[in-house]
Amino acid sequence: MNRIGIENWTLTDLETGERIPASVPGDITVDLYKAGRIPDPYYGLNHRDLKWVTERDFDYTAHFTVSGEVAETEELFLVLEGVDLFSEVFVNGNRVGATENMFTRYRFDIKPYAARGRNELRVKMRAVRPALEKYGRDGWYAEWRGNRYFACFSNPARLFLRKAQCHFGWDWAPDLPGYGLWGAAYVLRESKRRIEDARVLPHSGGAVAFITEVNYNARGRVDCAGRPVPGSRAESCGERIRASVAKRPGRDCEDFYITEVPATRVKNIVNVFVEKPELWWPNGYGAQPLYEYKVELIGGDGAVLSEKAGRLAFRTVGLAQEPKGDGAAGYCLTVNGAEIYAKGSNWAPLDCFTGAIPDEKYARALKLACDMNLNALRVWGGGIYEKEIFYDLCDEYGILVWQDFMLSCADIPEDDADWVKNMLAECEYQIKRLRNRPCVAYWAGCNEKPGCFGHWDKTHGDNFLDVTLRGLVHHLDGTRPYAKQSPAGLTDVDGDWESGDSHASAFDAGLADIGGYRKAVAERSPAFVSECVAMGPGHADTYERIFPPEQRWPVGEYWEDRLSRNPHGLDASPFVRQELRYVRALYGEARSLGGFCAAGMQAQAECLRAEAEHCRAIKDVNSGFLNWMYSDIWPCGTCAVVDWHTEPKQAYYQLRRSFAPALVTFAMDGDGRHNAVAVNDTGDALSGEIEYGQRTLGGQTLWSERRAVSVGARGVLRVPNERTRERADAYLYARAVLNGREYKAVYSPSMWKGAAFESDYKYEAGQTRPGELRVKITAGAFAKSVSLRLPDNWKYEYSDNYVDLEAGETREIVVRSAGGEAIDPSGLAVSDFAGETR
Repeated sequence: MNRIGIENWTLTDLETGERIPASVPGDITVDLYKAGRIPDPYYGLNHRDLKWVTERDFDYTAHFTVSGEVAETEELFLVLEGVDLFSEVFVNGNRVGATENMFTRYRFDIKPYAARGRNELRVKMRAVRPALEKYGRDGWYAEWRGNRYFACFSNPARLFLRKAQCHFGWDWAPDLPGYGLWGAAYVLRESKRRIEDARVLPHSGGAVAFITEVNYNARGRVDCAGRPVPGSRAESCGERIRASVAKRPGRDCEDFYITEVPATRVKNIVNVFVEKPELWWPNGYGAQPLYEYKVELIGGDGAVLSEKAGRLAFRTVGLAQEPKGDGAAGYCLTVNGAEIYAKGSNWAPLDCFTGAIPDEKYARALKLACDMNLNALRVWGGGIYEKEIFYDLCDEYGILVWQDFMLSCADIPEDDADWVKNMLAECEYQIKRLRNRPCVAYWAGCNEKPGCFGHWDKTHGDNFLDVTLRGLVHHLDGTRPYAKQSPAGLTDVDGDWESGDSHASAFDAGLADIGGYRKAVAERSPAFVSECVAMGPGHADTYERIFPPEQRWPVGEYWEDRLSRNPHGLDASPFVRQELRYVRALYGEARSLGGFCAAGMQAQAECLRAEAEHCRAIKDVNSGFLNWMYSDIWPCGTCAVVDWHTEPKQAYYQLRRSFAPALVTFAMDGDGRHNAVAVNDTGDALSGEIEYGQRTLGGQTLWSERRAVSVGARGVLRVPNERTRERADAYLYARAVLNGREYKAVYSPSMWKGAAFESDYKYEAGQTRPGELRVKITAGAFAKSVSLRLPDNWKYEYSDNYVDLEAGETREIVVRSAGGEAIDPSGLAVSDFAGETR
């Protein structure tokens, strides 16, 4: 296979004739911004004036060079890895095809049209908004409470377009669609005889089966009695298939186990046996050994005609649904036969403009996820099937991927034959693309289809999800669990807590009564939480980057536009108003931008801590917790724990602590007691002593207890606590020494409501080695949410941040620069909750 690059991309506005340089992969809106033709789409309200971009047609033009003649035994293909969305494709003026799906790879035969030497490529992008209007005019959908199809959050016609559904607006995303060539574009010079697909099936004992599909029938046809049809074997020319697997994991291995067999049919089986394979485990459960592999089609003369290569892992995945208590069913992912407690988040696209997301952003975001102790990410069904780098890094970090198909919050037009044909082609491509990935552990047909939160009632799309797509997944994969949607349960209520996965949170209850938040959390015992909502703003720096000075404070139109709202929620007010309500109820009226951001981030962190640690405290019933959501699609400040700049918010650091492999904390039970809890996700039993009690913010111990404890491997221990007295100036504390290691926690039954904190602490910072800064903080009185910050803060890694220190406590935080550059201590800013909200 010979890949030919495509060069000198330009973009032409077909309405004005204006030409600008273009990037591929890229996005038309981003190219226009780089060329100075439009303002920053993410600043202020600029995005409102940019809808014209997706109302116009544009031409991409470029050139490629074919060196030498294309031989009779060769073929020439144009490959477009991602086109968003509609286009017509021309080579040297000849139309070679069209596109209508963002989520498939397009491969066009261009041998009849290409010439030796320089060739011209033109991709005419056709505007997406007229397509939305077409479906509206033709009556294919009806608005909310209509009698045809329902789709929430944005234009209902979106459900007919095979494109990221959140591109047309969501309750946390703008109506600012990506548009253009978002994937790589290149020309392939290939042998006429080639490998079309190689399915990799590793077994934990070391055997690997390669189901290798070639693009011709090497066996020939047979009649109904199994006799060969004369002359039908003429295509076979003695080709063989060779499969190789590295003898040990890692990219530097040069020794391989090799098996070679004759190519005797379209699908050929080649088995390779690896001695003493190392098993792949999720993050926190073991290592992630990855073995290089290659499958080659060898011609009769010994030349390699075609090949497929990648990395495999020895692991199995499954789903355990075993009875829990008197009336509930468990829902637990398994790897290599072991039950895994899923600690994770929901992954939404990192940017509105898919093609413009740099690999470096994926690298930082997923490194942060690994450091957060995550072992699971749900690729949410309103976004995109992610890029290869996402799955590469999840393979390496041991992050299990829950993969939704790209359907969300809408009916499914299964009675539209054209839509079904388009969707099935997409699903087949994506299943084949992802089924060899070690990280992919679970398929879900869609996200929150209408009816999933109420009693079961058939709606548009149930047959497609339950029968058609389920059958396709089983046929093309069959090695992973499949659920028709998320949430999905075993009863007539798909959002049930007692079975399956649920989208459960106390967020709405908290809006009504923040004092009852922990009680609302404690009343539920969900089997698996695949979405849990808690909102909070980002750091004040975010809003200084995106809002004009006069619009930053107080909250107004710019905030309400940026933080949006959910028109179908129990509270349809703008999210920023809801965040202000949380802040007011817990910590009093916000008096400044910095104060609102500090209090709002703390409220989000406390709410997520309550939810996550409650689920871990009932891990004998619950098997997973995934918050909504991990990342932002543009600079805003709602539910994400990592903002658009890939800077962790306070909630990120709190969840990192809440997701630690072993945890000592408190959790409220259904009787209103705030019990001490020890959670152990490690494979070793933990034993030692725990001290817990209650102290004032000034350091006075009101009461304490001490006892010996033992927590089994993967177990949980709840220590009843009857002595808590709720006081605004007091908190619960715990200190345990288990297997020689110390664990500590502080906890407020009221989530610090009404607490009066002081900024009584001191710190010293020193650079002990290049690229590393050590900051030692000592508190005189209880210090709440002490945070460190440097200029361009997203560039740095912190061992911890937004930390609570008890009176007299000293804590050291290590700060590292991403590239090992020296850190100037004079640029360090240290603040705390009291100082920010004063």
